[in-house]
Amino acid sequence: MVQKSDFRTVGFFRKVRDEQTAMLAGKSHEEIMLFFSRLGEGPQPNEAFQPPLAAARAGDLAL
Repeated sequence: MVQKSDFRTVGFFRKVRDEQTAMLAGKSHEEIMLFFSRLGEGPQPNEAFQPPLAAARAGDLAL
């Protein structure tokens, strides 16, 4: 079994956790629950940005 030795993603999630901890410090239980329930309302990771068709075509023509 090959072990992966790249732990950069752990650092990313620790940073996110620490930022959220700082934002939610002193908040009520209801405010914290509302914060996390709203996280799912934003764009999803697999919904990549799609430039307007005209801009995409202009970029293709520039090549």
